[in-house]
Amino acid sequence: TKPLLALIVILLAACSRSAEELETRAQALLAENKLAEAEIEFRKAIQKEASRATAYIGLGETLLALGRSEEAAGAWRNAARSDPK
Repeated sequence: TKPLLALIVILLAACSRSAEELETRAQALLAENKLAEAEIEFRKAIQKEASRATAYIGLGETLLALGRSEEAAGAWRNAARSDPK
């Protein structure tokens, strides 16, 4: 039961990460060229805080690196909509 309890604690900690923490992790993964993992973390950050323009920008950079330029453009459009400054 101890391993199960440890797993539950880890999962709960992962669920409680803030959008900022998720985005920071995504940026680190992107810097390490771990693109698939970075995409997941950017999407999690956006899911937690849909107005987070910097997460959309990072997602766009990641998608572009993955060769998905149409999706990257969409992410950048979302960034502009969420922070029109």
